[in-house]
Amino acid sequence: MSFTHRIAEFSVGLKDQDITEEVREQIKKVYLDYLTAAISGSQTEVGKKVYEYYSELGKGESTVLGQDTGLNYHNAAFVNGTSAHCLDFDDGHTKGSVHIGCVIFPAVLAVAEKNNSSVQQVIRAILVGYEVTIRVASVIHPYSRQRGFHNTSVAGIFGVTAAISHLLEFNFDETVGALGNAASFAGGTFAFLGSGSEVKRLHPGIAARDGIIAAELSKRKLYGPSDIFEKEGGVFDVFAGGQINNELAELPIGRSFEILNIYIKPYPCCRHLHVVIDAIKEIQEQHHISPTEIKKVKIGVNKVTSFHSHKECNSLLDLQMSIPFVAAVALLGEEITVDSFNLERTDYEEIRKVMETIDVVLDEDCERVYPLSRKTNIVIYLQAGQSIEISFDTVKGEPPNPISMEDLQQKFTKNCENIIGESAIKKVTNNVENLHLIDIFST
Repeated sequence: MSFTHRIAEFSVGLKDQDITEEVREQIKKVYLDYLTAAISGSQTEVGKKVYEYYSELGKGESTVLGQDTGLNYHNAAFVNGTSAHCLDFDDGHTKGSVHIGCVIFPAVLAVAEKNNSSVQQVIRAILVGYEVTIRVASVIHPYSRQRGFHNTSVAGIFGVTAAISHLLEFNFDETVGALGNAASFAGGTFAFLGSGSEVKRLHPGIAARDGIIAAELSKRKLYGPSDIFEKEGGVFDVFAGGQINNELAELPIGRSFEILNIYIKPYPCCRHLHVVIDAIKEIQEQHHISPTEIKKVKIGVNKVTSFHSHKECNSLLDLQMSIPFVAAVALLGEEITVDSFNLERTDYEEIRKVMETIDVVLDEDCERVYPLSRKTNIVIYLQAGQSIEISFDTVKGEPPNPISMEDLQQKFTKNCENIIGESAIKKVTNNVENLHLIDIFST
């Protein structure tokens, strides 16, 4: 059976009894985390601009998080997906280097709200979306990233398409046709890095909206090519240059669930940066180094993470993608929050001086263990002649060191209460706990 057909078979065949209580509890976690990212992201400049644009095209009945008025369900999926990625606060999967919740939830909930789908249908569709997105991303990574593609949009659209196909009860042929359609919508590159552009925020929104369209067109018997992953000019060829993780591609999907292996972010920035933040926090807890004592900092990382070495930052996104920036802030002893990422902060020149002491380098030790681990090896050279070293790979939010539901509720309250109010916070947390997944603000 081809990779394409394995995905379609999984999408069609997932049953309620396949979903364990552990998976259901994880869906509660990732759902609350998605709501945190989308509601807080809706208040950013990009989130507001995208909502304003679609509002001018017409209102609708589908919920737009953080806004008072709804939109057409396609447009609501786009806006919610974009908002959920605006602060880089959304969940992801290390082995696939991909964000999932910001793509899957906006699409599934928009279609479910329109069709009055049952809770069980929604849960199954979300799980299909997570598993397919993660599997596609893991098979093509790191080769797709090395070719400049963003797995969140490239792999995410196939997760959305499979999820919507399941939600709308497609048969096998309709699902294969929908996946074939999705390939013609797939895209998104890393050209934004260090450019000052915020276009990355749109990638999940595009995948959420277009995955719905790819599926709905298939229902109308407009089918894309079959075996879209394997064929010449297909996904593996175009996005990974024919280099894939063959062993993973051949494994059955759904035998175990990768949603249990996702990470949830404690910091609102690129996940590649988190290991550096935690490593420096560990150093500071032990040594209490003043920035004036530092001569040079060498941060060793894997090849993909080394792409985040830029020191010139002209936008929020540039800051959230810069290892030198977060390393400098952590060295100054600041707790990393949404407020940390601000070009207008009064101490930015002090931060820039520390950034100039920091070099991000490719470390073969870190490269060897990636993508199973985002390890970093850091050496801090002091003015007095000594050096401090750390080798670190234990990152908060990964399965060995997970974030609890209590942590997530605090993250949600801290970032969203000023937007939706205390009463709504209580309603949402209660509804998430009870897996009331569609009209989350209802009593």
